[in-house]
Amino acid sequence: RKGIHDALKHLAGLGHRHIAILTDSVRSQDAAQRWQAYLDFHAERGWMIMPHWVAHLEDWSIDDPVLENRLFERFFGGDQRPTALLALGSNYAEDMIRVVRKHGLRVPEDVSVVGFDLPPSNPRLQRDLTAILQPIERMGRESLELLIRRIQGRRIKVHTVLEPVLRVGVTTGKASARSRETGAKA
Repeated sequence: RKGIHDALKHLAGLGHRHIAILTDSVRSQDAAQRWQAYLDFHAERGWMIMPHWVAHLEDWSIDDPVLENRLFERFFGGDQRPTALLALGSNYAEDMIRVVRKHGLRVPEDVSVVGFDLPPSNPRLQRDLTAILQPIERMGRESLELLIRRIQGRRIKVHTVLEPVLRVGVTTGKASARSRETGAKA
């Protein structure tokens, strides 16, 4: 939840009020918590959430051109479009950046994009993406320590929370004045 809050706060600081979300199915506990954080952030500010700015996907890759076009039209085809997009699946940010560019939009000038973790297959995007990063190395170390304690017969904590951090890259920028006010096409 903290990572989503930090990402939305960053976008809000850049003037974004129309923020779409692309996430995994809310059947997973993590995705459900991220979705709830998105809802809470908007509710706290009295911001509207347009139904066509929300997509929950399952085992999804945008390699299908039909799905790619449908998703682009869902988010950006109407009179009101988001100025920013939270792409909260492992490759969603990479896929959505490719899709919006293919359709003539610029990142971050026309739409800002925040990802969740970094796409392993794209070194450039690993450097450039504004992303919510899980502390993977620390998670590994703590898991190993817990395993060692368990093997040694020592008592272990069963619940540990490791907070993600927001790393700001070049895929987020200020919302344009027109889109900030209306969410209309820039």
